[in-house]
Amino acid sequence: MFRNSFITLAVTGSFFSSCKTVDLPVQEVQTPASSSWSAPTTNGKVPESRAWLTDFASPELTRLVDQAFANNLNLRASAARIRAAQSVVIQRNALRLPRLGVGGEAARADSRFSNPTSNFMLGPNVRWELDLWDRLSLQRDASSLDAEVLVNVDRGLRFSLAVAVVRNWCSLATNQLLLDLADETISNYLKTLRAVEDQVDGGIATVVEVNLARANLASSRADRHWAERQQAQDLRALDVLLGRHPSGKQAAPRTLPQVSVVPAGLPSELLLRRPDLRAAQARLAAARLRREAAEKLNLPSLILSGNAGATSNQLSTLLNSRNLLWSMAAGLSQPIFLGGAIPAQKQQARAQQEEAAADWAQAVLQAFQEVETALSREGFINREIIALEAASTAAAAAEQKTQRLYEEGLSNLTNLLVAQRRALDIRRKLIQTRRARIENRLSLYLALGGGFQ
Repeated sequence: MFRNSFITLAVTGSFFSSCKTVDLPVQEVQTPASSSWSAPTTNGKVPESRAWLTDFASPELTRLVDQAFANNLNLRASAARIRAAQSVVIQRNALRLPRLGVGGEAARADSRFSNPTSNFMLGPNVRWELDLWDRLSLQRDASSLDAEVLVNVDRGLRFSLAVAVVRNWCSLATNQLLLDLADETISNYLKTLRAVEDQVDGGIATVVEVNLARANLASSRADRHWAERQQAQDLRALDVLLGRHPSGKQAAPRTLPQVSVVPAGLPSELLLRRPDLRAAQARLAAARLRREAAEKLNLPSLILSGNAGATSNQLSTLLNSRNLLWSMAAGLSQPIFLGGAIPAQKQQARAQQEEAAADWAQAVLQAFQEVETALSREGFINREIIALEAASTAAAAAEQKTQRLYEEGLSNLTNLLVAQRRALDIRRKLIQTRRARIENRLSLYLALGGGFQ
């Protein structure tokens, strides 16, 4: 069940334990979190802990998902973005450390009142801004959280990619089932057409009945062409997901996978696994750190500098030990007037924190909506499948009975064609609804951030 810890998280935006936070007077956004799911879940034992993909019990699906992870170009771009963000963290951390360099200088002065002089200098130099108020550390930690955001975005991208592969795979299976159904229907309609044509020759059937039989046959062939077109489109889409040329040569599955029932008592804390929520958390934490750093812009900064080396008025004696020297200096500065830049930076940081807080609350609310919608839809789809299965059984029985009556001359062709068309439509709708159940299960996995544990 929904726990108080999650309500606190949704309202205040808890952060990673390794991050610094600051209590600043920013109005938090209240999230309308509920204490339980409004849509009931099916009673039953929670399945053992496992990856959500294993629910489909398909080694071929697992292989395709692994192939997508290895070759998908969007994942490669995401990995590059993470590396770039991590390099920014290194750069930010370097600002807290002393900077050591080496330099050389040559100067010549001349005037009408003195002889020309030359001066040469060579040696190392050090510069270090002491992080007295942790401002540089805060900026570094915020950059680290930026990288954490991209890591979670990458996780979400991988999750979405895996779901897309499974969804495409199920679409291929659905199209294959529709193709098989179309082939069976075409065969039955062809037999009916030949029987009617024979009856026309014998003066029993009419030309109108022949045209009706031909229309049903042509309609079934059109349905098959539609399924073929959709199959070719989905095959090429799968190739792109797998990072390969869209040749459409992948073999299509012939059956839809079975999925388990949704267990009762799903805890709302499962939402905390969602990569988008974790990314929103990191964005809010980074915004808070940047605001705290901005609040310290008015404080003075202390910079230590030092130089060592040799100086001489002749290049040939520059490295003589008698010309060695060193110097150290400390500088303290505090901004007084910068044309309103510092107050503007503070206001910007506050606004960005408020924006991140609102985005976090909206992400939580959106997550609840997605889970509630998927749970509610699950019940509707299951009841629809039960009704369609009963309708399919009845329609098949009616078709068989009408076929016998027609063959015995006790029913006309119109009744037979109507019975055949009704049975076909129900079977097609049943296939599509079973696919819709899998689509909804995938949406539920996405909404929960994974499986049921």
